[in-house]
Amino acid sequence: MNIKKLITFWLLMSLMVPLWADDPNIWPLVVANPMENITSGFGYREDGFGGHTGFHPAIDIAAPEGTLVVSTITGIVVDHFPPPDGYWEGHPVFGGCILIVGEDGWATFYGHLSRSYVHEGERITKGQMIGRVGATGMSTGNHLHYAIMIDPQTYLGREFDNIHERSATWKF
Repeated sequence: MNIKKLITFWLLMSLMVPLWADDPNIWPLVVANPMENITSGFGYREDGFGGHTGFHPAIDIAAPEGTLVVSTITGIVVDHFPPPDGYWEGHPVFGGCILIVGEDGWATFYGHLSRSYVHEGERITKGQMIGRVGATGMSTGNHLHYAIMIDPQTYLGREFDNIHERSATWKF
């Protein structure tokens, strides 16, 4: 490859980086081999509570209690249930959980947390520590319930004035 082609390629790639820079493309857990710890995948499965078949819109990643959880996108915490602690009850299914919506339409959800370090309305950066793994809510053991969602309106032409207008459409 000659130098002119290499420079052209580099320039084109540098222009494309913003297209995927804020995608949720990092693992939400700080563990050695997270892929090996996926205990339940995305799709239809039998749940751990009576064997009912249902759609699981996330992945479950097993990890020891207290394992660090980081945000996989930059965005705003739009919904948050603190983990149960004697005062807070947590979400009935997901226990301690966090929903973060990014400016580009991505949203990420983190469930069954034993600790949470964020608050609703807080701006979060990709890679920021947001909580710790637990077994809160309806859980059969310590793991992170992790989901990635996208607002289809982002790709169907509807524009929002700002992140707060978009985040008002997301709740769980």
